[in-house]
Amino acid sequence: MKLYEINDKMRECIEDGFALDEETGEFWTADRIEDLQAEFADKLEACAVIAKEYEAEAEALKAEAAKLAARQKAAAKRAESLKSYMAAQMKRADLAKLQTTKCRLSFRTSKKCIVDDMEKIPALYVKTVTETKADLTAIKKAIAGGESIEGAHIEESKNLQLS
Repeated sequence: MKLYEINDKMRECIEDGFALDEETGEFWTADRIEDLQAEFADKLEACAVIAKEYEAEAEALKAEAAKLAARQKAAAKRAESLKSYMAAQMKRADLAKLQTTKCRLSFRTSKKCIVDDMEKIPALYVKTVTETKADLTAIKKAIAGGESIEGAHIEESKNLQLS
């Protein structure tokens, strides 16, 4: 029997005094409610074990992702360092390009804007970025202290804890 079905059978037994399992034809009476409760607890325990396994897998994947991100960052840094080294050596040798069967090295001209003094930049060329967020911690503390905050309230919820 599925978890939700057990719950339904317990409710039927409490409300009607009996419940019928249509698959097996078995009658459940109020005196057998303890059996249903035990089966319900067993199913919940099995679900909790599986959930804990998923949490452990998620943590392992998170750790692996962090390792891979660090490796990716290191590889990108090594590649950039090697490219800088090659560019310096080509400039030192006054070599503008080099082509082999495996690669082609050449310089291209590019331009980038450098801001020397932000204070001197005209307002027309300044972009202001702002982010407005509610201070949830302060609001929660104020409401808990008896203050009424328009546009906010505290909502109580029950979070399942697995241990």
